[in-house]
Amino acid sequence: TFSISFVVKLVMRVLELYSGIGGIHCAFEKSTLDYEVVTAIDINDTATLVYRRNFPGTPALNRVLESLSMQELVSMKSDLWSMSPPCQPFTRLGNRKCEADKRTISFTHVLTLITSVQPSFLLLENVKGFEETEPWRQLLDVLDKCGYVYQQFLLTPLQFGIPNCRLRFYLVARRKSASDELVSQTSGHLFSRAKLTNRIHLVPPDDAPALPGCHCPTCLGMTRHITEPGEDFSNYLAYCQPIANFIDMTASHLPTAQQINSLWTSVKNDKESVLTLAQSLGLRFFNSREVASLLCFPPGYSFPELVTEKQRIRLLGNSVNVMVVAHLIYWAFGDVCCSTEEHDPDSRTAV
Repeated sequence: TFSISFVVKLVMRVLELYSGIGGIHCAFEKSTLDYEVVTAIDINDTATLVYRRNFPGTPALNRVLESLSMQELVSMKSDLWSMSPPCQPFTRLGNRKCEADKRTISFTHVLTLITSVQPSFLLLENVKGFEETEPWRQLLDVLDKCGYVYQQFLLTPLQFGIPNCRLRFYLVARRKSASDELVSQTSGHLFSRAKLTNRIHLVPPDDAPALPGCHCPTCLGMTRHITEPGEDFSNYLAYCQPIANFIDMTASHLPTAQQINSLWTSVKNDKESVLTLAQSLGLRFFNSREVASLLCFPPGYSFPELVTEKQRIRLLGNSVNVMVVAHLIYWAFGDVCCSTEEHDPDSRTAV
């Protein structure tokens, strides 16, 4: 007998848990993959207000995740669950009480729901430090027991040409299936057998497909010869010498840096002194539009007028970097999800 196997490319149905102001929704837009966010859920009413303003066609629920039932989630028929749980219990600047912090209760409930519903795909973002906690170990235990394959990363926007060094933990997962056994043999695929590992990747995959239309260092292949941190980088320092020769790096500049550091040490605990020092140096804080741009939110993204500048900054601070997440989405799910550039949501690819 003769048979042909097909991988049916999906229009990815996404459920956003801990949706915040919609950073992951924006990342799906930038990923060029065909998707539909079926529902977004967050406990923060202000974040939900902002979400509804920017995505009026998406049902955005303001409720606690612990109230979600298995039946509700099954009825949504979502393919992928995205989540960015509260980071404060895990942050290096927070209390790091982790599972003892009440804010992790909802995540424990989500793990129960993953076990019951077993969505096809998962995407999680959190702070560096999450990967050293009991909730992280519980997550991996659930993924292993439910038959998921997964990849973990610690990435910074700097690796994508964005002047922001906010290091974040990412996990992408997919449930094993007959079709995945075929897909996993694809050369360069994020979930290929050769790539699957329990270690956490500290750099983007060197053979990751370029995000269509993106000209960042990773997509242009400028980072492909850089190995994981911890290796000898001396061979790469030579490329920095022309820059060092171009910029006047004389000793006369060093006292200025030392003086600023000394001034900062003396005033950092005094808010008024900090503001006075900043004004004298011609410095100011970024406004919310500038912060949104650093996080790669689209130019048309906006906030309701009743949301104060302080609230906007705080909401953005709790959000994701859109560009980094867009790359992860494309790497992890591009082989099973339609691209908007294909124009045919029912396209099928023979394997």
